[in-house]
Amino acid sequence: HPKTRRINRWRYRHIMRKLRRVIFSLVGCLLTLAGCYPAAPHNRAEVTLTFANFRHSVKNGRHFFMHRRIFHEKNGISAAIKRARLCVENGHNCLEIPLNYSIPAGGKFIQTGHYFSTPLVTDRITYTYWLHDQHGYRQKLEKNLTIVAGNVIAIVDSSQQLGHYMQPTP
Repeated sequence: HPKTRRINRWRYRHIMRKLRRVIFSLVGCLLTLAGCYPAAPHNRAEVTLTFANFRHSVKNGRHFFMHRRIFHEKNGISAAIKRARLCVENGHNCLEIPLNYSIPAGGKFIQTGHYFSTPLVTDRITYTYWLHDQHGYRQKLEKNLTIVAGNVIAIVDSSQQLGHYMQPTP
């Protein structure tokens, strides 16, 4: 019936207008709240890990890779390395230890004379570090090194920011 169609069309348009207003209001609220909660990048440490001076040797059937690790803080906020894990043999053999190394704000922390070893000619080595910065934010540094025939052929970074580890004060 034509009259019923007009009424249904009017109801549909009326409901859609109200729904649009509600959706726009909700989106506005969410955008306002979203701006308040995530930490701004300048409020947290930004630490990177690089490797340098790889030297390969073989002793008693194991491949040793001497190297230097350089932790560099780029955002002017000091951080502390709290824990580390090294996995060799494609992730099947891991060692995790607690640490307490400091990285100065805007500075570097360099580890020299370190090595990892593996019995495999081709292997994936994973270094993982957990850090806290001076504002209580956490970061996980992770580097995957691919070893083939005594050479480091690839280093892949899968680091991430983890959020706040301290309870905020009211």
